[in-house]
Amino acid sequence: MCGIAETAMMFVNQAAKYSDRMIFNIPEAFEILCGTLALFNGAHFQSARARRHLVEAVNVALSSIPGNQVSIRCVELGGGAYALEWLPYVKPRPVKAARL
Repeated sequence: MCGIAETAMMFVNQAAKYSDRMIFNIPEAFEILCGTLALFNGAHFQSARARRHLVEAVNVALSSIPGNQVSIRCVELGGGAYALEWLPYVKPRPVKAARL
């Protein structure tokens, strides 16, 4: 369980950097992400398929956390190496009223 908790905390800490601090609740986010990672029984990144499924599950979990403003993407580097890319949500610009 220690590896799951460490991985969950890594995701939470990174998400917290991009979150709305007034809404984002770190203990709640940890619980959600820890539960999501536990579903993979420690097989987080053993194969490309497991990584894809994990990233999808983490993104669903992240989207359910109030105040979160980030998602992740797994980038295959080749030779079995990979990297996680953190993608902050794009914030829409307010529409300016047209001048008459």
